[in-house]
Amino acid sequence: MKSYRCVDTSTHTGRKKMLVASAPHGIILVALGFSLVVKLLLMALFSSAYQDDLFIPFVKHFLDTLDNPWQYFYVNPSGVEFPYHPLMLYVLSLCYAPYNAMASSTSALGNIFFQLPTIVADTAIFYLLARIFPRRVLEIIGLYFLSPILLYAAYMHSQIDIIPTALLFYSVYKLVQNKFDTSALLYGAAICTKFHVVAALPLALIYLLKNNGLQSAVRYIGIIALVYLIVCFPYLTSDGFMNLVLANRKQSLIFSSVYEIGSMRIYLPVLAMLLIYSRFALYKKINHDLLYSYVAILLSVFVLIIEPSPGWYLWILPFCFILFLRLSKQEPHIYMAWLALNAAYIVFYLFFYVGEFTDLTFLGHAVNLKSSDPRLANISFTALEAVLLGNIFMLHRYGVRSNAIYKPHYATIIGISGDSGSGKSTLLRDIRDAIGAGIFDSGEGLLGLEGDGDHKWERGHDMWSRYTHLNPKANYLHQQADNLMALKRGSRVYRSDYDHSTGTFTTACAVDPQQYIVMSGLHTLYLPKMRKLLDVKIFLDTDEKLRRHWKISRDTSKRGYDSERIVRQLELREEDSKRYIQPQRRFADMVLRYFTDDDFTLGDSVAEPRIKLQVDVDASLPLEQLVLELEDAGTDITWEYSEDLQTQCLVVSDFIEKDTVERISRTLISNIEEVAKSAPKWASGHRRLVQLLLLLVLSEKMKAKGYES
Repeated sequence: MKSYRCVDTSTHTGRKKMLVASAPHGIILVALGFSLVVKLLLMALFSSAYQDDLFIPFVKHFLDTLDNPWQYFYVNPSGVEFPYHPLMLYVLSLCYAPYNAMASSTSALGNIFFQLPTIVADTAIFYLLARIFPRRVLEIIGLYFLSPILLYAAYMHSQIDIIPTALLFYSVYKLVQNKFDTSALLYGAAICTKFHVVAALPLALIYLLKNNGLQSAVRYIGIIALVYLIVCFPYLTSDGFMNLVLANRKQSLIFSSVYEIGSMRIYLPVLAMLLIYSRFALYKKINHDLLYSYVAILLSVFVLIIEPSPGWYLWILPFCFILFLRLSKQEPHIYMAWLALNAAYIVFYLFFYVGEFTDLTFLGHAVNLKSSDPRLANISFTALEAVLLGNIFMLHRYGVRSNAIYKPHYATIIGISGDSGSGKSTLLRDIRDAIGAGIFDSGEGLLGLEGDGDHKWERGHDMWSRYTHLNPKANYLHQQADNLMALKRGSRVYRSDYDHSTGTFTTACAVDPQQYIVMSGLHTLYLPKMRKLLDVKIFLDTDEKLRRHWKISRDTSKRGYDSERIVRQLELREEDSKRYIQPQRRFADMVLRYFTDDDFTLGDSVAEPRIKLQVDVDASLPLEQLVLELEDAGTDITWEYSEDLQTQCLVVSDFIEKDTVERISRTLISNIEEVAKSAPKWASGHRRLVQLLLLLVLSEKMKAKGYES
């Protein structure tokens, strides 16, 4: 047993806590309340001709007549336009109906009622961002919720594009959470508010094809189509709907930016879309961040190369900001790009942009701050385009870099070693549950192998009178290593298992490689060439009395052995354990030691000693933040470095709550969805902390493999 000395981390720990701790709830509530008051004031005081002369008359006509307003204004053109789909009409009408019934002429009150869906959608985006980043709520309020682009476009210029943006943002979030049906319903709803969001649908389908297969993609698009038909069916045969919505003049802007080659034209927006789809489809794997970044890039490219509209910038805000939040952990200066985008936007649209209609009114009176100098206008527009292009470049760089964090060319192999009854099989099951690798035929699951299948003889063979199972000579260890080498290279092998109920070997079966391979056995860390193959090496050094208790309990209940025979076997194996098993401990990346201070009777089925856990891991594994998180959760934990500074030791007495482990895993492990193939199934007791530590170790090891490749 290695000795440990305490390392004084109080100064470092205190400083770190200040960096990661959430802001006090009181400050957050004040900031949030201030933001909402500002938005309500802007809603009441400001508007634009788009809202006053186009949208409100359209909604008012629908509320007054309940007929098809698109058909009415198509047959009776009066300049009123509403290039949105029926769900947008229903949402706006529902909120505006009380004011319409009042017959009030107070424009400020009417503005508030009409824009209620805007502030609800905006707050919903804020809520989701705060849920994803619970420790960074003040940043979200200051930089997103009070973003000048958001305040101007949604609350002063009165554009309503934040509503489809919110639905799309929630849809993508549910998609990466594997809630595919919910995501599809939300996506269908988004299309039923404004059709432009359909541009991102190929990205969602490619993501599904890469991660979940054709069946999921077909089901996804089927649900979206069904939602669209249900909501829009009453209007699909209407000439007014077809011309004013599906074929409105704003839709044709996609063909306005061209590059001419002789008599032919290349439509630049279409070209950009096809290039983005093609590049996205070429990635071998696609993680969450890459999907978010490509959605942001796609929508940003529309804004970049099509004639600008103030409301279109609302499309990109949440998708850009979620990536800025992630990237700012490594590059805090990234916010300069965000601030520059907001500043360039305000300068251009407030002082130079001239739209078809009055773009800003204050209490019903037009506000004109525009400069008439075309050169200054073009310089301002050029600056905005340059900043936007720079943001697109950064989003692409971050998305690609994040997607490449884990980029192994070979399977990741985990080796578990330890004496009989130390908990190897239980740990193997816990690893499978933590990784969530339930797909075993795709090459992306987990393959669990037990070393008992490499014993040389079946039960009852004369050679067992000369050797114990712990003796390397009684096992085909080099064959075991060769099998692992072949699996790591992607080749199929044939292996037998040992049936403990009969004491015989099963017929050799084909075993195909998976993304994760776990080898559990008595001698997993024994051979040098085996250790070289393993990416993560784990040794179970369970307290001897506790190990004997577990072995007796297991072998009597599950394997039908006699307890006296088990005790004799343990005594016979003790010398071999010290000689062949215990020396493997020093080669492990992680040593797990379960122990107890309680007194109990060996093999007593009702004995429940209070278990504690000691984990020794390599000193290079970053544990500072984990310790802080556990301490914040009230866990009784000690953390020390070994005297030679090669390892560090955690000792935990209390069981950690499942919700705490789940939250910490999301906080500390980058792109956890690439390490755990689905949501981890957390074990009970100390085992869930072991699962968390294993995911941390796997994350670091896989990052190292990605960097090397």
